[in-house]
Amino acid sequence: MEDSVRRRVGEREAQTESATSQTSTDFSDEDLSDSDFTPVSEGDGKVRSGILNPLKVVLILTTALAVFLLFRDQSSFLRTLDEPTGSPVKSSKSSGEGQTGKTVVNGITIWAKEELAKFTGVDEKLPVLLAYMGKVYDVSKGRRHYGPGGSYQFFSGKDATRSFLTGDFKNDLTDNLDGIAESSYGDIENWDNTYSKSADYKQVGVLCGYFYQCVGDKNPGQPTEKLLHVERMAAKSKVDAAKENEIFVEFPQCNSEWSQEKGGRVWCSDKSGGIDRNWSGLPRLFLTQKDGKKSTRCACVHPDKVKDPRVELYPSCPPDADSCKLQQ
Repeated sequence: MEDSVRRRVGEREAQTESATSQTSTDFSDEDLSDSDFTPVSEGDGKVRSGILNPLKVVLILTTALAVFLLFRDQSSFLRTLDEPTGSPVKSSKSSGEGQTGKTVVNGITIWAKEELAKFTGVDEKLPVLLAYMGKVYDVSKGRRHYGPGGSYQFFSGKDATRSFLTGDFKNDLTDNLDGIAESSYGDIENWDNTYSKSADYKQVGVLCGYFYQCVGDKNPGQPTEKLLHVERMAAKSKVDAAKENEIFVEFPQCNSEWSQEKGGRVWCSDKSGGIDRNWSGLPRLFLTQKDGKKSTRCACVHPDKVKDPRVELYPSCPPDADSCKLQQ
């Protein structure tokens, strides 16, 4: 825009110079002849020339007026550039850029990460806070656990949801769940209940960032697409866990033992796998799949289901044996 303004001002200045040059050319000393003046008689009786022709006077005044108007319009144009036009444009920020402290929007207290980091228990005058799944909780009643020197002090002043799910309390102290194993989503609800259903820990807002929108985003304090995705995955994991539990009832775990002298052995009983039933079953390798990876476990299989495609016979173990020695 500045280049455009400079060009327009330059054109105005060029017009001004052209008009001034033209005026100078029209009225140079070389072009003035005696006919341009009217003889005047002075008091001493001598006649001198000194008064311009009336037509020339009119032309000079007209040109001068044009130059004046041109400069006035140019000045007005430049002033206009400095004046604001229309409504001011508000800068928009996303993902919490520029947000500090805590802000209440529609009754929801939205915390910035930098603000939450102050509430670790180091300052005894402040409560101890932590966040899980973007929800900020006051855990001051558990200060001896979450404060300095406590077993869970690394959770305070931040959202460390990832570490809750992975068990890595050194490298995963973050709220970012990108790339986490699908099986980890199954623990989300259990950890959430630890805080949301506790009589000692009160929710005091939400944390701006990964799970909740910040001041400056479209819907401050509302769930992000990341949170909605995590909730969908957690719901799916819950359904998958229910199906897996049904499988464990249908194909219970085997009993097992191992010793350096005898090696390993698996066998079945009517209570193996913690499933009380009226049949024992036959030990078999059972194919499972978790997080996209295939593996096997020992399952006690009812005789009517030994042909299930997920079932395989243990190597060197008779088909009707209720106990199989594991090959080393």
